[in-house]
Amino acid sequence: MWGPSEFSARGSLVGYDATPLLAKIDGKRTLFMIGQYDEARLETVRNFVSLTAGAELAVVPGGSHGSVLERPVETEGLLRGWLARKDAK
Repeated sequence: MWGPSEFSARGSLVGYDATPLLAKIDGKRTLFMIGQYDEARLETVRNFVSLTAGAELAVVPGGSHGSVLERPVETEGLLRGWLARKDAK
């Protein structure tokens, strides 16, 4: 659907834009998590956060797109901290 590789969009998803759907997500229950060296650019994800009212952003230090495997302790710490804040409300 994307194309022959992740670097060239030529499949059926070329031109698809789902960003308008972000406004429909319950941002109070949404965490965008990326790695410090992620393929997803920080400015792109910050834009997604801004389009999702109440959402939060966490950046895994030293991680890339596979942060959950590369930096499991840091990833889990960020996620547990976010969940604890949500559970406290």
